[in-house]
Amino acid sequence: HTLQDADDLMAKFKISGVPITENGKLVGIITNRDLKFETDFSKKISESMTSENLITAPEGITLDEAKIGVIGSSAGGHVAASLALFYDREVYKPVDKADFSSEKEKTWRSAKPAFQILMYPVISMQDERTHSLSQKNLLGENASSQLKDEWSLENHVTKTAPISFLCCAINDKSVNPEGNIIPYWQALRKNGVKTELHVFPASGHGFGVNGASGTARQWQALSITWLETYVK
Repeated sequence: HTLQDADDLMAKFKISGVPITENGKLVGIITNRDLKFETDFSKKISESMTSENLITAPEGITLDEAKIGVIGSSAGGHVAASLALFYDREVYKPVDKADFSSEKEKTWRSAKPAFQILMYPVISMQDERTHSLSQKNLLGENASSQLKDEWSLENHVTKTAPISFLCCAINDKSVNPEGNIIPYWQALRKNGVKTELHVFPASGHGFGVNGASGTARQWQALSITWLETYVK
């Protein structure tokens, strides 16, 4: 199969990635992000797919049982938090038995992550709090108040949200912590969700793996300790 086949499949089912199998065994994953860097869609999928460090789990296992969580940063933090809160929404029609926890009863397989790790995330879509470009990209120009409320995630936290590890730098000039991550943390606490928040004094926005400075350089070690302690 070619990259064009993968692109057509993702467009048809409105999905962002496709697992590649041979004789029932996972051999790779191709995503729409991979395709963004390609110009020749006649290439074989095997030439562009990710084929190393793949993680698999027994058929039928839940995300919680497999301890599979979600991590996201900046605008991707909004995507990750949306999954953490809206995991039970029906966003597409069932395709095959993989979508069901019980094929006989046709009940949806839960998409609830076992945990969420958010770094300097965009959370709110309210004008006075949001990252304006993220708001425009997600909601479009001149979004209604109703739409802004719907996608301001601090308003939608419930006690069923997965446990969370949150971190940011207080000098973030792109995504204001006091209008985004901190209200989200407060909402999680209000609903009794186990949550840990680290607000570092420096590193700004987008420090990621290599860009952190000062005590923010510890975020990876802190998150690993948190995972080892609470995700069992």
